[in-house]
Amino acid sequence: MRNLISIQISEDGNPIVTSDFMQVNARLLQPIESAFMKRPKAKDYKSVHPAVLSGLLAWRKEKAREMNVAPFIILSNRTLFEIADNAPLTDESLLTVNGFGESKFDKFGLEILQIVEESLAQEVTYNEEAVLPQTVNPGTAD
Repeated sequence: MRNLISIQISEDGNPIVTSDFMQVNARLLQPIESAFMKRPKAKDYKSVHPAVLSGLLAWRKEKAREMNVAPFIILSNRTLFEIADNAPLTDESLLTVNGFGESKFDKFGLEILQIVEESLAQEVTYNEEAVLPQTVNPGTAD
């Protein structure tokens, strides 16, 4: 006997799961939905420190290529987002980031701290060089 399961989305956006034998309440799926369907995408995330996030994403991509693994194996998007937003500059503050423990620190900690520091310096330089109108003293204009 074959048990077919189908998932449809209701007009209000809730999943409706049906099988040959029963209809499952969508509320039962909320933990699954939140775990698998609402992961933030790196391209859509607006960080407090965009230069830090950009540096971390480029580093992770290169590190994944070097290690021949998927980027999320290095660090998850969520962990990168938290690092970018908190911009930790010390070992202790980096170790408070969710998903970043001693093992990850031993492998990547110093590189990440360097990326954060360099990226923050770029942000400061960029902000200092922001386009500001230059005032011209009318008495000194040519």
